[in-house]
Amino acid sequence: MKKIFNICVLLATAAAFTACSDDNAGEQYLRENPVGVVSSNLSFDANAHQGGVKFTAPEGQTATAVVNASWAKAEVKGDSVVVNVVNNPQLESRSAMLTIKSGADSTNVPITQKGCEFAYKGNNDYAIADKDTTIVLPFSKVGAEPKLLSDNDDALAKVEQIDTAFLVTLKANTTGELRQVNLFVDNQGVQDTVSVRQAELKDFVGKTFYFTGYDLSQFTDSTLSIDELYVQYTGSLAQSGSKVYLRLPDAGLSIPLEYDQSTLSFQVKGDQLTSTFKYEGNTYRLYTSIWDLTAMDFANEYKEKYGTPINNNYFCTKYLSMDAYMNAGATTKFNYVAGSFENHPGNAAWIALLMAFANYPSASFDANILGIDAYKLKSNGGRLFAGEFNKFYYPSIIHITGMVGQAKDLRLMNPNRAKAQRAFSLCKARKAVQAFKK
Repeated sequence: MKKIFNICVLLATAAAFTACSDDNAGEQYLRENPVGVVSSNLSFDANAHQGGVKFTAPEGQTATAVVNASWAKAEVKGDSVVVNVVNNPQLESRSAMLTIKSGADSTNVPITQKGCEFAYKGNNDYAIADKDTTIVLPFSKVGAEPKLLSDNDDALAKVEQIDTAFLVTLKANTTGELRQVNLFVDNQGVQDTVSVRQAELKDFVGKTFYFTGYDLSQFTDSTLSIDELYVQYTGSLAQSGSKVYLRLPDAGLSIPLEYDQSTLSFQVKGDQLTSTFKYEGNTYRLYTSIWDLTAMDFANEYKEKYGTPINNNYFCTKYLSMDAYMNAGATTKFNYVAGSFENHPGNAAWIALLMAFANYPSASFDANILGIDAYKLKSNGGRLFAGEFNKFYYPSIIHITGMVGQAKDLRLMNPNRAKAQRAFSLCKARKAVQAFKK
């Protein structure tokens, strides 16, 4: 009996100790973590930054801090952890974890950093002279590490990056032709393209230039395709004193142009004398005029309504003009320098006057037609409108700088053929209306 009693006492005592141990374990898990965060500043933009955490820990214990990412470093200073992050050049944001440990206790604090930000702030087109020239390509960035790339490194003398810009120095252009260098401001594969066109007037004059376009004045009932209206004349750019001419012997024209070095462009204005000839004892002169499809339609409607043409001086005027910005390019067959004549912004002022005083119906005017108009010279020195010779839709000038192989009969495709389909459709529609009225 005594043995059985002793065994029971031992079992009861063991059970008592076991219950007491379980109660202490529960208290351990429920107690407050002695390592606490008082304040934290660990959210950053993409630039390199310093932030920190202020913490509490039991006295007499040494605290340590570690970060689970290589782009952030942590150092304990008293009751604070100083965190330094390097810049984030990637587009994506990133995060890491800071662990503060004191004795057997620790706490975690997240670190976040935004992805880089970059914006190119400069122009996308620069026109410069042939001499060595430095251009500034400005940008703004947060954390980004942009690069400057080029499609012609041989043309670059120096590329320097300062805090907010690339300084690009181009070598002197000694090619005798317009040289075009494309620069690419690159950040993580996202690129802004900057075209640098380098030339002077001497690089254009004396060269063979082809004149192309679609002559809408040749449209008839039997015209089936816009290609039937395509014209191509062989000519040249010539300089006489301070004036420049597009000479087209095949067309019997010598069209005055104005050259703008600041934009590397040629401008044609209305009311410019292109040739003089005699016919049946009368002297006639051909002048330029500037139109668009709306204006051409307006003139046709006016003639149908009143039986006489409108005052052609509305569009045969020096207050209307078109600009051809010269660019370099290449096809599979040849390299070229070319420009398509397009609307000059200053035309808006003249069109506003026409709307106010000549009942012109639209403020929209996108000059894309170069007209050649005949005037009969009067005995008193004046002139009388005699008729239209040409209406060149989307006129372009093209100079071939290099051929791949040989081409005896070079036919150039006007770069605006798709747009010219609109004019063709309008002409077809007008002919249909005229036929219906008859």
